Amino acid sequence: EISECLVGSEMCIRDRAEGDAAAGVLRGSGLYNHRAGTDDGEGGQSALSESHQLSVCLLRDFGRRKMDRQEYSKMVILKHMMGLLMVAGTIMGASGSASAASGFPGQAGCWTALPGEDERPEVTCRSFTEDLLKSLEKATPAQVTSLLGVPGKDHKPTYFESANRTPGAYNGYVELTYTSGHVSDLSAVLTQVQPNGMASEEKDYQWGVDKAGCSDFPGSKKACDTSN
Repeated sequence: EISECLVGSEMCIRDRAEGDAAAGVLRGSGLYNHRAGTDDGEGGQSALSESHQLSVCLLRDFGRRKMDRQEYSKMVILKHMMGLLMVAGTIMGASGSASAASGFPGQAGCWTALPGEDERPEVTCRSFTEDLLKSLEKATPAQVTSLLGVPGKDHKPTYFESANRTPGAYNGYVELTYTSGHVSDLSAVLTQVQPNGMASEEKDYQWGVDKAGCSDFPGSKKACDTSN
């Protein structure tokens, strides 16, 4: 550090104002010089010689360089820590995105939960067509989850929602009741996606083992009466 300071020794010598201010550092060290016999008649005036001012500058610059080196070390450590945090965040983000993107088979194409969000196991991209709903009648839980591609709300195959926004698709919700391990009651409320992306009027579909079913799908022989 001293050799580096010597390169700028001329600046140190010219820096008398700061050198005088730092004179107190050398008091009692033997470097402080008393010069008597001045013309002002005050009997003596204390001052620093050029060499002593250089010593002061060197000491001051040495301390500054030492402090700068410590600050630089802190910055390097902080930079390394920030780098590690960014790498860890990238890994976690990639892992979360991969997990979210995988989702459930029935969600491919219309639904992806963001990292940290509810995976919504009841949401499927299957269109709730009349044929699909008929295939759920008397189905087992395993058959239901296979047809819809998702496990159902709270991972129970009793409630499902469709998020399919393709024009012509039917979305809405389906509720299922089981008896002896098979669907015994089915109720669905649906809307059809129009070409402009808007939803049609609601359509109902109901079926039960011990009750007459109804359907609001086109061509149905018995429409559902929802007025009561």
